[in-house]
Amino acid sequence: MLYMCHCVLFCNGALHISGDSISTEWTKKSVRHWTSKDVMCWIISVANDSYLPTEEIYMSRFRDIDGTTLYKMSEADFVSMESQHGKFLYLTLQQLKQEQDQQMAYDLNKR
Repeated sequence: MLYMCHCVLFCNGALHISGDSISTEWTKKSVRHWTSKDVMCWIISVANDSYLPTEEIYMSRFRDIDGTTLYKMSEADFVSMESQHGKFLYLTLQQLKQEQDQQMAYDLNKR
């Protein structure tokens, strides 16, 4: 199912979404190839999957971050940008990066 990330509003740095759908295009790309929109949609997806209220996440701090930058960020970077959920987002990203690396290695070995 394909969703569109739309009508994202920031109020005092927090995210508010009108509509209940987000893009899943980021799932088809390596983290390093994500656009800033992909990063935002990934964070929204993580929040939704983990039952985190998106209005509690300061998404505006991530709006200019692309995948290359996100990939290089440390746990401290995440926490400084989002003190309440930064560590969780960081750990979730590390798991995704590991899964993508394993898939890439598997794909290379199949050749």
